Amino acid sequence: FYASYATGYKSAGYNQLRTTGADTNPSNLYFGPEESKSYEVGARTAWLDRMITFNITGFYTDYEDFQAQVFDGFGIRVLNAAAFEVYGFEADLTFVPVEGWMTILGVGYTKTNYKSFANGPCTQAQAAAIGLLCNQDLEGKRLDNTPLWNINLFSTYEREVPRAFIYTTNLEMNWFVSLEYNYQSNRFLNQSLDPVLKVNPTSMVSLGAGLRDPSGLWEANIWVRNLANEDIYAVGLDVPTVGGYAAFPLPPRTIVGTFRIEFE
Repeated sequence: FYASYATGYKSAGYNQLRTTGADTNPSNLYFGPEESKSYEVGARTAWLDRMITFNITGFYTDYEDFQAQVFDGFGIRVLNAAAFEVYGFEADLTFVPVEGWMTILGVGYTKTNYKSFANGPCTQAQAAAIGLLCNQDLEGKRLDNTPLWNINLFSTYEREVPRAFIYTTNLEMNWFVSLEYNYQSNRFLNQSLDPVLKVNPTSMVSLGAGLRDPSGLWEANIWVRNLANEDIYAVGLDVPTVGGYAAFPLPPRTIVGTFRIEFE
């Protein structure tokens, strides 16, 4: 079992003027330093001769003058949210039921909350009604691109290639197959929390297989990423200068092959 406390500091700075339409208000060009206080408690455990390992960590971080990055239609700038907090837990379970088969399950719960952010960025609809460089109060709202739940599963099975399939007795080789699963609950793609850019829960499955040297000298593998060809967006932006939105997806179903070799 363990507990920890830490403090953090990020220095102040200035936003660059990249276009003639950018906000030139001196108070918005400068952003102040960010400070944080972090608390953690957790446990690291092993069971049944390390057949099972289970780890869990609870965390809480309190920020003062949190430096939030904002896209206002002209460029990216930094604003200070007067107070911001994040808390939750992370847990992982590793299970090795038999030699060569390992499964890892990770679960994360992350709650974010602006305790004070009076000058947060506007949504596209608000900008159209009020003006391009308007603000909204985000007190009590969540941080963008931070899903409440993250679940990751990885399972791999590895065995020795039978000698009958190897042409020379001097060569040793293992084969393996692997599965990856990633889940994220709903989230907003931009800091204004525009409902148009809210993403529903997403899942991604990837499969892999390959051959490797038992000592790790070389490895050849092939993966099918995003097996179900899901449309998953990673970043989204309000673009009030054109009265619209922009979003950038993760790659579609992709087949990737790699070969790695180590040299002494």
